[in-house]
Amino acid sequence: MSAPINTGALLDRVLLIARNQLGYGETTGNNRGRFIEVIGGDKLSVEDPAWCALFAGYCYRTAYAGLRPGEQPPAWLFRHGSVPEAGAHNLVMGMGKAGRLFTDPHQASQGDLVLFSRKGGHHVALVEWGHADLTHTIEGNVGKFPAKVKRLIHDVTNEDSFVTFASIVPATR
Repeated sequence: MSAPINTGALLDRVLLIARNQLGYGETTGNNRGRFIEVIGGDKLSVEDPAWCALFAGYCYRTAYAGLRPGEQPPAWLFRHGSVPEAGAHNLVMGMGKAGRLFTDPHQASQGDLVLFSRKGGHHVALVEWGHADLTHTIEGNVGKFPAKVKRLIHDVTNEDSFVTFASIVPATR
């Protein structure tokens, strides 16, 4: 059994990967294109448009692979087998089970996941950083076609669609 992963190194790597994907996204159609295939969309049905979770999971899977070459990343990053987790809710709950869930946006740290309520379902984003009442995120699948990976800023005092946050870092006692 290998030693526990260095979470600081993991989170730094997750955000580096996410930042390197800014501007990529849909090209050939809604929820379609080479980037969507690269992050795992080639293993999903056409009706499964939640590439926001594919993107966040891709950043984590790629970061794990860079720190632990040849090892399988944690199961919560997959739907089943080698199929990337495409559900925003399942991805956040899986990370929360491995680490912790919380609802106070002021506790969010770099690399945490934030789950939003959206019309017709959920949306997930990576927390890039927070300051005062602002949470800065990197998100995939935001907006109409052609949706891209982009940075957004959320005013936590006016954001009513936050559902929960998840951190890979367990709560300290």
